[in-house]
Amino acid sequence: MNNRQKNWLLVGPVVFSFALAMTVPVIQIYFMRLINSEVLAISNMLAMGIAAITNTTVTKKSFLKWYDKHFTLIVITDVIMFFVVSCAGMELAAVRYIGMAIINAVSTTLWMCIMRNSINNVINGEELTIWQSLSNSYAMYASLAGGITILYLGTMDIELAIAIQCLANLFMGLTDLKARKLLINEIGEIK
Repeated sequence: MNNRQKNWLLVGPVVFSFALAMTVPVIQIYFMRLINSEVLAISNMLAMGIAAITNTTVTKKSFLKWYDKHFTLIVITDVIMFFVVSCAGMELAAVRYIGMAIINAVSTTLWMCIMRNSINNVINGEELTIWQSLSNSYAMYASLAGGITILYLGTMDIELAIAIQCLANLFMGLTDLKARKLLINEIGEIK
């Protein structure tokens, strides 16, 4: 994997990790007081159940090939639904929790799976282990910086926090689409 591919693969998750670490405390505090334990339990059960089904479909090569072929549509759907649920959730907290559970269980799971698969098609063995450690450490450093930033800021408006998350998700979608294109160009056509 060349440096250009690595940079495109790193920049999206780094920005997203920073944005989440900076905004999640604000969003959680705001929305937790607007829902009850039943809504949280339902959203957690939906997330686990649907994610299990989604991951099971990935074990079938025909599904994996279909997801791979429709990767752009999956990312676009995720970004749009993240925005819609985030905006709708500002008025109806239950919509946010349940909507995000479904998005994370379906489109986000597929998005991350196809990205991992694309990377795995280019590198393996020690090189893959080193890449995963590098990628994880960059995301963790970004999360640490985001946490420090919100501590420094103290707080932010809920609308700004949601806007930051939506923009970070869009940015990550665009960078992952570009990174994947670069990876595919290295290995040739999608298998």
